[in-house]
Amino acid sequence: MFNSLYKQYKIEILKTDSMSLKDLKPYEKLFLTFFILGSILIGIFSLLDIKVGIYISFGFFFVCLIIFMFFSGKKTEQKRRFDEIIKPKANTRMKKMVSLLKEYGVDISEEKQLEQLIIYAKMEQDVYDVWKGLRKATKGMATYIILPIITIFLSEFFSDVELEMFLIRAGILLFIGFIIVLLVCSFSIDINDMLNPDIRDLEYFIRDIEDVKAFPAKAQEMIRT
Repeated sequence: MFNSLYKQYKIEILKTDSMSLKDLKPYEKLFLTFFILGSILIGIFSLLDIKVGIYISFGFFFVCLIIFMFFSGKKTEQKRRFDEIIKPKANTRMKKMVSLLKEYGVDISEEKQLEQLIIYAKMEQDVYDVWKGLRKATKGMATYIILPIITIFLSEFFSDVELEMFLIRAGILLFIGFIIVLLVCSFSIDINDMLNPDIRDLEYFIRDIEDVKAFPAKAQEMIRT
């Protein structure tokens, strides 16, 4: 029965609770466009070794980033996002979750039942984790193979270059690293999530159950509405 509940949860709650470009404000769409354009220009000018183009592209990128942080950091904008996006989505998600639990005969006021669902979900996570036996081997590979290769690459990449070119290349590497970290943090995706999406989805399921446990009055209110 748990598997049926979980499959329906994925279809009715997870698949319908995603953010699209339509939810972005004009300044956010504009920044996203400039962000992609700036990244492409930096890559092109780096390959062509056009220093002026690299400097201008970096400046263009960071100016756009500062403008975006200014607008998104304003209290009025944060309040708008909370009122128009975060709060409605949270309420809708909890309402769907409570309705789903009620459909399967789960008493949301009974904490032991909710805790049992969390235990089941964690057991399923362990079953889906097909890579758990390879983690130690992967860590060893990263330590003894990948890191030495990166070290050799960096030593060649920075060898016999003038100070100016050294700084340019260092800036490019830092920029690439920043982009990678930003993308990973923004979309909350790692290799395990991509290969085992059910582990991630079960974690969402656990969090939604814990929300019902943590806010029983709000959950009861969802039943009445």
